[in-house]
Amino acid sequence: SDGDAWYASDGNAWYASDGNALFATPGDAAVKPGRIFNASADISAFGPDRIVFTLEYERLYTMPAAGGVPALLRDASVCGWDRFGDTVVAAFEDRSVYSFDLLTGEETLLWADPPQNIYQLEVWEDGFVFAFSSMQTGPEYGIFTFSDHQVKMLPQPVNGYRTQPCIADGRLILQEYSEDDCFIVCFDLPSLTERWRMESDFASDLWESGNNVYITMRDFPDSEILSVYRIQSEDAGLSPTALKLYFGNETLKYTDGDHAIVEGGYWDDYTTYYLSGDDRLILPRSSPYSFMYAADSRNGKVLLSSGDSWESSYMENHYVQHSSFYLLDIATGDVTPLELRGVNESLFSAGDFPVLDTSTARKPVTAELYSFFCEGPGIPGNQPLCSTTHYAWLNIADRKADLALLAAPTQEEQDYLRQQGVEVEMKLYGGDGLVFIGSKECGVENLTLEQLRQIFRGRITNWRELGGADHPIRVLYRDDQSGSQRLFEKLLWKDEEVPDLAGLGFERLDEMSTIVWECLDDPYAIGYSIMTYLQDVYDEESLLTFSLEGVAPAAENVANGSYPLSTQGYVVIRSDEAPDSPARRLYDWFGSPTCDTLLRQNSVTPLHE
Repeated sequence: SDGDAWYASDGNAWYASDGNALFATPGDAAVKPGRIFNASADISAFGPDRIVFTLEYERLYTMPAAGGVPALLRDASVCGWDRFGDTVVAAFEDRSVYSFDLLTGEETLLWADPPQNIYQLEVWEDGFVFAFSSMQTGPEYGIFTFSDHQVKMLPQPVNGYRTQPCIADGRLILQEYSEDDCFIVCFDLPSLTERWRMESDFASDLWESGNNVYITMRDFPDSEILSVYRIQSEDAGLSPTALKLYFGNETLKYTDGDHAIVEGGYWDDYTTYYLSGDDRLILPRSSPYSFMYAADSRNGKVLLSSGDSWESSYMENHYVQHSSFYLLDIATGDVTPLELRGVNESLFSAGDFPVLDTSTARKPVTAELYSFFCEGPGIPGNQPLCSTTHYAWLNIADRKADLALLAAPTQEEQDYLRQQGVEVEMKLYGGDGLVFIGSKECGVENLTLEQLRQIFRGRITNWRELGGADHPIRVLYRDDQSGSQRLFEKLLWKDEEVPDLAGLGFERLDEMSTIVWECLDDPYAIGYSIMTYLQDVYDEESLLTFSLEGVAPAAENVANGSYPLSTQGYVVIRSDEAPDSPARRLYDWFGSPTCDTLLRQNSVTPLHE
């Protein structure tokens, strides 16, 4: 019972006393309005002494402080969150703010549409304090309170700014900077009446833990040592602790006044310490260059997250962020490594990740998929093939690949599928754009579609004719089996006959990367590529992507339909895949909020049927 209802189980589903199903395992979750139980989470994920943390592209999870099965609070990327006791308030990327009751799992929408994404958030019993950006100081940013569904702004001081908001005993404590001075200032909540202020050192840093706010301050001018004090919110007093930091190269990550987690050192010798009195214990890290933070603390336990960014094992210049977790007993200093996997990451926990294939443009996406489901959680699985569009279609037909991300098949590929006796299922997953590339030195940055057709018909041969440099245009194109070439023919020419590019003397290049490098090497060349491929793989300022009809090639213009050469991508499986086969599970996962986040982070605009 959670106080309102009794829950019983028939072995397949949990029911409330009113007969409504809360969730079923396994299978589809039947969610009672106002509750957030997840089909793959045990009901014991809610109750007292819960720790909160993020997994899977900043999804908010909770689990028992002593360890256990994580439960997803909401399938959306969180921008900022904080807790007051057993209540969590979180601001999400879709510009919504929810509160969650960790005892019952109940969620409440607090604010449906803030004017901007909230990135910093501190909670007290009757509301929360937030900032759109902790580094911005203009009147549209600053620090605000949300209480009783009313928003109030804390005005910025003249010739200064405020930052590091913390809450203790229902009062707001923050730093106030001007050109010459630094103060710690306290305001009553929710009135925002100034209660007190005290002068502080520019080296000071604030840290909130539980219902206390701590500050690091130099013991005396020019000291290399910082002492940690607890701020008395009532009267601006400071209570000393026994904790000491080395000024200049140590950062406080957590403290309860008696113990602390400190990160410090230099890039080639960076270390995280547990401090208790005079004891300093080096904490484990996932790599020498990872950075650790305290995700949450509860009942004497602190969840530490050690984040890494590293190059994917198979995709050059593609970096992926992963985290390792450790549970620290703050009283004893004992550290336990945790294997935390979210609902999505566990989809292929049996090591049965399907064989992916794809066009060249989707190499970064398949690398991210492999990293998300296999490399990050440490689960074995098949590495993607990335055979290019035409051969990926053939591999689906020949059963050498289980799932592929592709453009629609050509007639030749459809004929081959029929020849092999293979039927496929396809669904739209994302949008992209065919982009034309060159160099800023050509003197032209915008082209019309008709000008492009005239260039590839061989009728415009000099950049001067387009208002640019007086130099011949070098025209590059791809082979007819490539994904970018078929998009070039389909989107630019539509019902018109495609010119004989070889007969016109233009240069055919067999690799997408080769066209890019030729355009970087020759300032008067023009070619074409896929928008996301360029954004994910190349970071060359000298490479120009032409605006078309005055519209820049950008994800937002693909999403709003203004970019004239937008494309559609399909996820493809064979129709005879079993309902719970690895390929079918991944196929069904496409279109989920987590999948859409993964696509957006790789510059692909999510699209659904």
